[in-house]
Amino acid sequence: MGFLICVLEMGFLICVVESPLPLYFAVTEKAISSVMLQEQDQAQKPIYFVSKVLRGPEVKYQAIEKAALAVVFSSRRLSYYF
Repeated sequence: MGFLICVLEMGFLICVVESPLPLYFAVTEKAISSVMLQEQDQAQKPIYFVSKVLRGPEVKYQAIEKAALAVVFSSRRLSYYF
């Protein structure tokens, strides 16, 4: 099982789940996205990307709530890998 690291940079909340398959999250005012990576030859290669445009009340969520939504959304879309 991995652990979650989050950093706020230039208005973007970027989170990383450290595990055998790292998962990076990006949160903006109107969208969330994540990319799953695999290490090959000491380089990280993207293997899956998901994104979601926030609508309605989701746009008004705080950054940490959007990050939680990104985790839930990604885990549902990428359930095969978990």
